[in-house]
Amino acid sequence: MKTSRSFRNTLNRLTEKTGEQCFKHSLSVKKNMGRTSYNLKEVVPFDEELGSYPIDILKNTKTGSVYCPECRKERTIERESEMILKAEQGHRLETTSKMLKNKSLLVDSTIKEATFETFKVTDEATKVLKEKAVSIVSSILSGDTNNYLLVGEVGRGKSHLAMAILDRVNKDSYKQGKARSCVFISIHAMISKIHNGYGLSDLEYQTYRYTDNYFKELANRVDVLVLDDLGSELGQINSKTEASDSVTKILNAILEARQGKVTIITTNLSENRIKLAYGDRIESRLKDGLENNAILFTGTNDKRVNKPI
Repeated sequence: MKTSRSFRNTLNRLTEKTGEQCFKHSLSVKKNMGRTSYNLKEVVPFDEELGSYPIDILKNTKTGSVYCPECRKERTIERESEMILKAEQGHRLETTSKMLKNKSLLVDSTIKEATFETFKVTDEATKVLKEKAVSIVSSILSGDTNNYLLVGEVGRGKSHLAMAILDRVNKDSYKQGKARSCVFISIHAMISKIHNGYGLSDLEYQTYRYTDNYFKELANRVDVLVLDDLGSELGQINSKTEASDSVTKILNAILEARQGKVTIITTNLSENRIKLAYGDRIESRLKDGLENNAILFTGTNDKRVNKPI
């Protein structure tokens, strides 16, 4: 039988031989009333005073390696938790990254493949526009939540560059492990889908996907949203054309849901026409967070007929 001091010395010598000692999980000794000495066989894990496991517990007889069983158990739990967390994060990244493909609503299917690489640079003006669009990507990835308005006539590349921005943000943020959800919505297609639902029976409407609530929830959820071709839902536009109350209500709800998030809007309409068609409230919401980030597609030719230089 050894005294507690000699017992500690023995343990210290044993751990010195292996060069390993666990100060986090030490020995716990079965203490019986009136006893001042301990038997090695009575030692069980955990006692801060002794600061070590005996060598016969620490040493793996097959490999000769020395480890603390409590630390090993904790590490196993940590690794399992890390694997689960990594798998969950990977799933979220994949799901977020795929939103651009799965949730976007387009009129022109060719826009689905639009990238910066396929954008037609035909002159100095289009070169500058592309550079501005690339800079928008950098701003979004750096955390800015400004809004952007791309204004110009039909066929000038607004929709293409808007999708190219989403494509680059989607890919680069995914590579960084901080995927930002991106969705491209044609306003004309959205309004048509919502209005189509109005003609359904109550039973059919219960399972109908494209309701106004669906688009409101999507607008509230997504990080970067393109609302493409504002004004196209009005039909043939003239100075007196006004949006219906239902259209104005839908757009207002969506823009309200976008507060503090990046929204990119493309349109053929001037500021005055937007005000006349949608009213002061919509115009005000469009300007919210814009901070002079309106990009004018003027002095450029129709990208649908010109060849790249």
